[in-house]
Parts: sequence; structure tokens; C-alpha cells
Amino acid sequence: MDKEKQFKYLSSKIDEQIQNNKIVSDNLFEEFEKEYLKLKKIYANNRANMNFVRYNYFSRRVYQNKINNNYKINMSLVSILAYLQMNISNTSVYIYKIKMMIEQFNIDNFNEANYFVDRLNSLIKYIIEEKILIKQEPLEVIYLLELRLKKFIDNVNINNKGLNDLADNLVKKMIERFDTIQSYSRDKKANSVLAESIYKISKKQSIYMVKFLYFEKKDDYRKTVTDKLNKAIKIMVEYSNKSLKIIKKVFKDVEETDKIKLVVTLKEIDVYMAMYYKLLYLDKNTNAAWKKVNEMKQFLVYKIFNQSVSISEDLMKNITEEWNLLQAFNKISLLRNEIEKLSNNSKTQWIKETLDSINLQFREIERLFRYEENKSSVTKLENIDDSFMGTLIEYLLHDLLNYIKNNEEKIKKKIDIEYENFINYLKQTETIILNDKIEDEMPDIDINIKNKTAVLIKNGRLKSDEWKTIKQELMLVSKSEKYMECYYLINFNKNIDNIVQIKESFIKYEKEYNIIIKVIDIKDFYSNLLNTLKEPKKKYNFSEEQLYKIFGY
Repeated sequence: MDKEKQFKYLSSKIDEQIQNNKIVSDNLFEEFEKEYLKLKKIYANNRANMNFVRYNYFSRRVYQNKINNNYKINMSLVSILAYLQMNISNTSVYIYKIKMMIEQFNIDNFNEANYFVDRLNSLIKYIIEEKILIKQEPLEVIYLLELRLKKFIDNVNINNKGLNDLADNLVKKMIERFDTIQSYSRDKKANSVLAESIYKISKKQSIYMVKFLYFEKKDDYRKTVTDKLNKAIKIMVEYSNKSLKIIKKVFKDVEETDKIKLVVTLKEIDVYMAMYYKLLYLDKNTNAAWKKVNEMKQFLVYKIFNQSVSISEDLMKNITEEWNLLQAFNKISLLRNEIEKLSNNSKTQWIKETLDSINLQFREIERLFRYEENKSSVTKLENIDDSFMGTLIEYLLHDLLNYIKNNEEKIKKKIDIEYENFINYLKQTETIILNDKIEDEMPDIDINIKNKTAVLIKNGRLKSDEWKTIKQELMLVSKSEKYMECYYLINFNKNIDNIVQIKESFIKYEKEYNIIIKVIDIKDFYSNLLNTLKEPKKKYNFSEEQLYKIFGY
């Protein structure tokens, strides 16, 4: 008599209903479980047969309640981990089934997440304690499980103390697992995802606690939350760096694809963001934090234009908003400090009182930003009108180009290959014209390197009207001047959130106007041209840093 006849019959019945997307009744699963328990007793001393039965049982139980819209993570996760543990060192012929099982469940809340982490931690400890050599397929499954946890963390919202406490517990357990699996060096991909998840949940905790502190008035409770915030930010810094370090090892000897470049770039952004939080909320250095965001903007511009990394517009806009908000705070803070100095130095009572009243208003405005500032971080910011800056840049660049053209002996023998062609244009042209008017009722060419190429400068933010001007300029240089290529110098700093659109637009214009368009950051272009000189510092009696402040960087 076939001991498994009824078990096999029930298995096929469940399969049939699952394949047809029918609801599998609880009664059917109850019968199925009874048969499983019978066979469990029969095969208590027969590991091979029991493994076969357990696989068939767990691979079907994972579907229970899913179709009934009453899904429980506990059963499904136990099913997956039990089968994974059974096959961890064996030929993994059924691993693909586990992958399908993983796709059937989501983690919906912190209780489920904590349970998930507990079970996964137990499996990892079992693997290490038993010194099991894990095959590649089970490693991939562990990686997929880490991705499931990451998906929950990506979507979860921490908006109250209870959730923040649960998140504390979760982070503690995840760090415990991370420390444990470091001894198992093969599992690098999963380790990087785990480190990233630790960073992300700590970041969400930090955001909640920053908002909480703004409204909390009790000093003792503020102290407790501040200590927690500082700890969370330190974890952000540590694990964003660990995640990046590990993934670089994973891809060290792998051919670089667009996907790999994007993965690494996003982890590099995490490192930038963690340091930004540290500077802003731990060190309370608002100016240094602003510089870090600015550095991140420049990094992303390089990735988009030089490495063709696809960065989402939402991410760019979020970073830009952080930058703009912090810049506004710094300006207000600086102005308040200036007014405070004026008040302290004033000998006239009514002026002093007026300035003090103004300062009180500024303090209230500062509070609205939810930043705290260490006064030692304050530095002077330069603010010059865009139109003035644009004119000045054109003048300075025109002067530099003429200098390079007329002083060939002062140019380095070895020049960056990207600028060789441009330097040759300068050498071959008869004249370099500033603000060259080619046609009436059309924009002028900012710098016309006659009969060779044109340099067009956009130092402000590119708005809708400016794109009309760009098209007119392209018409002039491609049709009237018949140039094969031209140079667009754009202040990426002021257009960071639209950088993807800018790139895509100029790719389209290249085809439309049949001209090669070199889109370069103003600062980078100017800096590279200066570096073609043997002694660039002798060109001006002020520093490059001062110069770029004038440009608006």
C-alpha cells in the first residue's frame, strides 16, 4: 500500500486550484496537514523520504491564506526557511521553487519584520555553528530574503514613538546578524543589502526624531531623544559606508554595466546623505552640511554626464530642495548675525531697540526651519545678481581665451584630450568676439571663436523662455555660422534638479540641428582651461575659489 497516496492526491488537488487561481479551502489544507503529520511519524527515521514529504508540504502551505487575502507571514516564512535549512548543503534541485515561494509574501508591519529577522538570524547562526558549506543557490535565496526585508523598510513610515521603539529593536537584531555573517565572506551581496537596510531604517528614525524634537518641550525627554538621534545618525554613517565597501568588492572583477553603475552610485549617495545628516544634526554645522549637499549635487552631475548613470528626477529634486532650504536658512542666519552685530555696536537707543525687535522675528523664522546651528559654522556667503554674474563670466572667459590664444608658450605640452580640440580652435581662429551680433532680433553669440566654434553661456536657472533662446542660438551657430560643434556652458549648480531633462534636450537638439553640442559645467570648463596654463595662478590675483563664488558656486 502506498503510504503517500492520500498526501500525493491532496498535493495535486492544491496544485490544480493554485494554477487556476482558485481559492484553496481551509478544509483542504487541514486534510493536507493531517496527512503530513501521519507521514512525519512514519518517516521519523527515514531522512530522505521525510525531506521529500516536507518539501511538498512546505511548498504548498506557503500559498495558504494568500489567495484568501488573510495571509500570515509566520507560516510562509517558516516554510521557506525550513526547506532552505533542509537543502542548504545538498543538491539544491528545488531552490527555484523557494524563489517562487518568496514572491508570495510581503512584510506588512514591524511585528512581522521583527519575526522575520529573528527567524533569519536563527538560520544564519545554524549555518555558521554547524560549519555548513552553503551552495550558491541557497546564498541567492538568502539574498532574496534580504531584499524582501529591504522592500518593507523602503515603504515603512515611522510617525510615532511606538513605531520608533519597534524600529530600534529591529535595527539591533539586524546589526547582530550583520556582525554574525561577516565571518561568512561568500555572502557579500546579501551583506551589502543588509547594511543598506540598516542605514535606511536608521535614516527614517532620524527623520522622525528630528520632527519630534521640534515639538518636544520637556528637557529630560529631549535629552533622551537627542541621544537616540545621535546614535541613529552614527549608524547611518557606519552602515552606508559598509554597504558601499562590500558592493564594490562584489563588483570588483565584474564587467561594469549600467545597472552596476546605478547600484554603486545609489550607495555612494547614501554615504553622502549620511554625512549630511551628521553635519546638520549631530555637529550642527549648517554651513558644512550645505557644502556637503552641494558636493553631492556636483557628484551626481558628473555621474549623469560623464558616466551616463540614470538618476531619477525625484531624487534630484529632493536633493535640490534640501540644498535650497539649507541655503535659505544660512542666509537668514547670517543676516541675523549681522543685525545682532549692528545692535551691539549701536549707541543710539531707538536703533538698538529696532534691531533687537527685528532679530527676535528672525529667531522665530529660524525656528521654523527646524535646524540648530553651531555659530562657529557660520561663514560669509556671496550673493550677486544673476545677470551681473553672467556678464562678468562672459568677460572673464573671453579674456582667458584671448590670453591662451596669444601666449602659446605659456600652455602646457600635455593637455587633457577633451580640451585639445578646443585649444586648436583658439590657435587657428583669427579673432574671438565677445557678444557677437549675427542677426537682428536674434540673441548674440556669447563668445564666437570665428570660423571655428561658439561658446554659449547659461549661468542662471534654465526656465521655459531660456529654451527658446537656446534654439535660436543653435540655429545661428549651425545654420548661419555653419559650425560642426559648439559649447554650452551651464551652471549645473543652479539646474541640478533638471539635469536629466537638460541632457535629454541637448541629445534631441544634436539631431535636430545636426551639430555636436558639448554640454559642460561652467566651473569645470573654466577650471580645465586654467589648468592648460603652465602657471595658472599667475593669471589672476585672486583664488579660483573666489572666482567660482562669483560664478554662483
